[in-house]
Amino acid sequence: MKLIAQVKLLPDDEQQAYLLQTLEQANALCNWLSEQAWELQK
Repeated sequence: MKLIAQVKLLPDDEQQAYLLQTLEQANALCNWLSEQAWELQK
């Protein structure tokens, strides 16, 4: 059984900046991993 909770975040300005930074770093990592996988397929 899966239990899912949908919540709305209400960060202050500092927390929002940290969240944005975290998402940008995660996105950069995913892009890097994708590039590595693409190169290994060649």
